Amino acid sequence: MSDEQRTTPRRGLTAAQKTRAAAEYEQGQTIRTLAASYQVSYGTMHRVIRESGVAVRPRGGDTRPQRGQ
Repeated sequence: MSDEQRTTPRRGLTAAQKTRAAAEYEQGQTIRTLAASYQVSYGTMHRVIRESGVAVRPRGGDTRPQRGQ
């Protein structure tokens, strides 16, 4: 696709936004929530988090209560 055919211009994140997003992820925000907040795709936000050096959490989290609780 040429630039002339593109209907929506690509908008990347600034270095400051990437740093802030990584910090928010470390504080517990989800990749999906951050992607919506910064108006980028899930894949883009996942890459930003990974490239920032932050450990990506496993998907899902705890869904069952622990035994005896």
